Amino acid sequence: MAEDSLSRPSGTRRAAGALDPDRRGPRAAPPARTGLEALTSELAAAHEVIAQLQEALLHRDRIGQAKGVLMASRHLDADEAWQLLVGTSQHLNVKVRDLAELVALAGTLPDVPRRRPATHPRQAHRVDA
Repeated sequence: MAEDSLSRPSGTRRAAGALDPDRRGPRAAPPARTGLEALTSELAAAHEVIAQLQEALLHRDRIGQAKGVLMASRHLDADEAWQLLVGTSQHLNVKVRDLAELVALAGTLPDVPRRRPATHPRQAHRVDA
């Protein structure tokens, strides 16, 4: 306690459980990042954002191409073509961007098997007279 009182202004005490920057161990404060490390980290994050935006633009173009294919082949407007892409992607459980890639390359929407309407178990055994 004597060392602690010499390094602190009189009348101040460290709160119980407070981090001690002079102490090394599991409760020690992490060393401060240098300016160069911080800039390097920010630059890497910016490069990641740029890569994501470039990929998004690529997918946006493919989706636009797929909408154009559907608009021309099925005589739809842009909103109807988009709804058809979204609905088909949900039905097939694939991402819109992946479906758009297929439509843009194939020139058509893949055939989607129609689901049978569910019947109630009691109705399945009923015989009409």
